[in-house]
Amino acid sequence: MPCYDAYMTAPKRTRAGITNVRNPPSSPIERLSNDPRFQAGLQAILEKFKAPYDEEENRQVLALVLTVQAGLVVVPPRRYQPDRSKGTGKAWEALGDFPARFRALADEVERLSQGLWFNPQSWVMNDRAKEADFVGLPTVMRSFASHVEERAKQVRQYSGLSYKGKCSPEIGPLMERVKQYAGQYRDQEVCELLNAAANVMGSKTQFDLQTLMDCRQRSKRRQRHMLQRTKQYGRQ
Repeated sequence: MPCYDAYMTAPKRTRAGITNVRNPPSSPIERLSNDPRFQAGLQAILEKFKAPYDEEENRQVLALVLTVQAGLVVVPPRRYQPDRSKGTGKAWEALGDFPARFRALADEVERLSQGLWFNPQSWVMNDRAKEADFVGLPTVMRSFASHVEERAKQVRQYSGLSYKGKCSPEIGPLMERVKQYAGQYRDQEVCELLNAAANVMGSKTQFDLQTLMDCRQRSKRRQRHMLQRTKQYGRQ
C-alpha cells in the first residue's frame, strides 16, 4: 500500500516542529519470518515433507503458505469478525435476546386483540385484508422471531465466529495441509509452530496435542455439517 507507506514514513509536524521520521511497522509475515523459534518450528515440519513437496522450490512456497496459516490461527483476520448486525440498527449482542422479546411482544398483541374494544374481528369489518393482517400478526411475529434466531445461529457458525477456545477455522486446514505434504499428521511439530507464532504475535493462546486432536474432530464435523447444508440448499 504505497499511500500507507508514504504516510507512515513522512515527517510529522507538531507544535515543536517536525518530528523524526516514523518507520512503517513490520507485517505479521515479516515478524514470523524473522523469529528464530518460529523458523525452527517451520523447518522441523519442512524436513518431514515427502516428494515432490520436499524439492527446494516447493519448500519455499509451502513455507510461506504455512507461515500465513499459522499466523491466521493465532490472530484471526478481520474477515472472521464481520459486522454481523450491519444494517439492523442493533448491536450483535442485543440481537441475542431479540427473538424472546419479540415472542413476548407477540403474546401482548394477541392478548390486546382479544380485548372487547380492540378485537380486529369485531371492529375491522369493512376491510377484510386489514382484518386478516391484524388477526395473523402474532403468528407472523413469532415466525419472524424464529427466523432471526435461526439466521443468527447460521451466521455465528458460517462466519467462523462460532468456534470455541483455540479451535480457529484455520487450524483444520493447516493440519490437513501438513498431512498432505508430510504423509501424516505432525501434531507435535504443529504445536511447537503455533506456540511460537502465538509468542511472536503477542497471543496468550497455547496449544497441546489434545487441543489439536479436539480441533481436528471439530473441523471435520463442521465440514460434514456444511456439506449437508449445501446439499439441502441444492434440493430447494
